[in-house]
Amino acid sequence: MKTLFLSVVLLLIFYLCKAQPKFTDSLQHELAVAKDDTTKALILFSLSQYYTTIQLDKSFYFAQQAIELSQKVNYKYGEALGIFNLASAFDKESNYSKSLDMAYHCLAIAEQLKYRKAYVMSLAYFQIGLVNRLTNNDRQAVVNQHYAISLYQQSGKEDEYLYHFFAH
Repeated sequence: MKTLFLSVVLLLIFYLCKAQPKFTDSLQHELAVAKDDTTKALILFSLSQYYTTIQLDKSFYFAQQAIELSQKVNYKYGEALGIFNLASAFDKESNYSKSLDMAYHCLAIAEQLKYRKAYVMSLAYFQIGLVNRLTNNDRQAVVNQHYAISLYQQSGKEDEYLYHFFAH
């Protein structure tokens, strides 16, 4: 039984490792053929998000590219997402003060949004709560995480971030 379980786990790991280049290749292809800058900014955000847990230097690079492109075309949503990814990457480096700075910067941009405001604010408050938890400020972490969940639910968005709210 243990051998079967170990075999299944090893096959799953092998499959996932082979699938990763296909995903990034697909995003790189989409980036190359994208016609408008807002689409490119969102693809850069996705690349940054993907690399946040496996290769921080690439995450920083793609987040910065998303921010710069978004600023160039005055695309506040893309800029906020890029800044959120910077906040996330900084917390992976244990640079909590920089992570909080970026999260509050993301929140400030979110306040200016007409559309997707609640969603971006939920991301910012999630990150603020996460950093508070990582720095043992549990009481404030709970407040921020609950607020993040509430905003997320108000946004009507359905993606993997709701899982992160409950998992952290």
